[in-house]
Amino acid sequence: HTTAHATPSPCLVTIKTPSPGTLKQKALHPRIGTSPPVAHAGHPERHTVAYSRPGSSRCGGSESALAMGGMCVEMCGCPQTQCFASGIVGCLFCCQGCSSHELGAKLAFFPPSPASYLVARTAANKHVARYIDLQMQIDWGRVLGQYRLDILPTARGQSICTFYIAHPEATLTLVVSHGNALDVGLFVPFGRHLSDELKVNICAYDYTGYGCSSGVPNIMDTYSDIEAVVDHLVYRVGQDPRRIVLYGQSIGSGPSCQYAARCGGANDSKIQGSNSRRRQTLDMHSNHTREHSSRGGRSGGDGGGDDGG
Repeated sequence: HTTAHATPSPCLVTIKTPSPGTLKQKALHPRIGTSPPVAHAGHPERHTVAYSRPGSSRCGGSESALAMGGMCVEMCGCPQTQCFASGIVGCLFCCQGCSSHELGAKLAFFPPSPASYLVARTAANKHVARYIDLQMQIDWGRVLGQYRLDILPTARGQSICTFYIAHPEATLTLVVSHGNALDVGLFVPFGRHLSDELKVNICAYDYTGYGCSSGVPNIMDTYSDIEAVVDHLVYRVGQDPRRIVLYGQSIGSGPSCQYAARCGGANDSKIQGSNSRRRQTLDMHSNHTREHSSRGGRSGGDGGGDDGG
């Protein structure tokens, strides 16, 4: 008889044969097909066979079993396996306090740990950044020093780091929302190249919980993060909101699209999604200025006065 033993992955079954002789190909199930055995070095009696799960867990009559957590669960014909995948998701959901936002954050955000940079305050009360890794500081420290670093408060009580570099011929400012597995320090070299090639200002920021920003990554925080960045550009730097372009990489397309849908309008193509090269240019309309003016804010900077209200 063929028996199955616990393995690290549910996609592998270790089959132990009674003798080290040649193991004939054995179908784990008629609907699954056969897989050639692969012997482990030094253990000729042990073989690992890969299998694919059938479309239905009740496909009848298989003798194979999957041992997990000390409990042997039949792969076919057992009602318990009908909800195997759902059970795993349910366990993850419960581990996050039954919060879909917490579960989404665990699956979506992977901030570098430790961060690629650190922040210090000078005697002139100015924030400066430097790379933690010595080689990166040697290679890119000068470029990092060309960015102006600001620490901004958000509406959700967090503090986020923004890096701004200006181009002398710029007519547009790109607000860069980076991907889920890097921080701004790792984006800085490419950001400088992007600024030089496109002749644009670059404002990149770290989400809550990334880099030297405070807090823990959270989907809702990304929305307040990008709002704080645009507010900073409009009301403190003096950028015309109509000349601000939201540029989202991977997961950054989420807050970019959400903010644009709420406060801007889509004209062209400039958002870099995670699954396509499609782009969508977002020119910010005057309703951003009107929204904040109604809350007591001042008008949108040097170039925003001709909005006409």
